[in-house]
Amino acid sequence: MTTDDPVGGISVSLPFSVEDFAKALLQVLRGVQDMGKIIGKAVDFVDRRKARGAAENLSTLAFRNGGMQETLRRIASGTWSNQDIVLLERQLLETAKEVDDSLIKLARYRGRLRENFGMGEVKKLDSITEGFGSKRWIRDNIQALIADAVSPYPDRDRIQQTAKDLDKGIDELNQSLIDLHNMVLPPKKLKRARVGKQSLRKKRERSKPTQRRS
Repeated sequence: MTTDDPVGGISVSLPFSVEDFAKALLQVLRGVQDMGKIIGKAVDFVDRRKARGAAENLSTLAFRNGGMQETLRRIASGTWSNQDIVLLERQLLETAKEVDDSLIKLARYRGRLRENFGMGEVKKLDSITEGFGSKRWIRDNIQALIADAVSPYPDRDRIQQTAKDLDKGIDELNQSLIDLHNMVLPPKKLKRARVGKQSLRKKRERSKPTQRRS
């Protein structure tokens, strides 16, 4: 920018005008906004990736059809043999490593779960992984049932009742796992339905006639 002195006729060159400065500042702000969007997308990507990992670990903790729960139901019916106890012990051993790995990974997810969903959901996760009725608690009690069954004088009535209690506990644990899994990582169809409902609600709100104040 060049200005002329009205008195002395001296020309003075200034590096920037106010308009130039404003344009430069606007470009910087736009760059910051763009960077913010990029960072936001990166954070969302990390959250989704961690959520998928947590959901997979929650799925691993669920008792599957045809697995230990089916064996426990045979024991609960009273029509069981030593083969069922051998099968139950093998099923417990075969799943030990994947269960332990999932429990460790879910413990690392507690902080992210608290930040995204609050302490209430962390308490739900804790009740799934530790304490009465948890995955670990059920597995420990299955081990105790096996020990009772292979003892020199097994108490069949107690074993049968323990199997009934464990079957009920597994149903409750599986439901807790489903609820937390679907909150951390909502099913895609359900997620699309929610987005569609929100979009429809916004369209309806925009289409409502504005009321004039008298």
